[in-house]
Amino acid sequence: HEKGQWQGELLERRRHGDYFSQWTQINVIRDERGGIKYYAGLISNMSDHKEVDEKLDYLLNYDSLTRLANRTQFQNQLHRALVRYQTDDLPFALVVLDIDRFKHVNNSFGYEASDRLLQLVAERLSNSIQRVDVLARIGGNEFACIVACSPTFQV
Repeated sequence: HEKGQWQGELLERRRHGDYFSQWTQINVIRDERGGIKYYAGLISNMSDHKEVDEKLDYLLNYDSLTRLANRTQFQNQLHRALVRYQTDDLPFALVVLDIDRFKHVNNSFGYEASDRLLQLVAERLSNSIQRVDVLARIGGNEFACIVACSPTFQV
């Protein structure tokens, strides 16, 4: 009302009950004396933008082959774990797994077989680990996880 314009993202509801994001811009139209005569608005559906943002976020943070966190997300989570340890004295365990002789699998059976092996390893690790802060593929044949420990954990 005071500035003559407003813009922002709103969450709207469709007839079927599902929600979608929309970007709304509202401008004041004034009469010749400066009084408010009308409000003019422009509404844009943000659904496509949200989908693209989510897909981009996924590609930036997850390994497309194994669907695990990638090195970037792992490094961010490791930094957070270190900060929690320094500030709140919350210990954690860092586990790194490297598949030995993986290059031989690649050379002997080809990329498809080695990709499938990586997918199976990722699936088994995901199913075997109960509670982790992050499980990631951090390199070609390297996996790592960060597991929060209780404050009374002793090495």
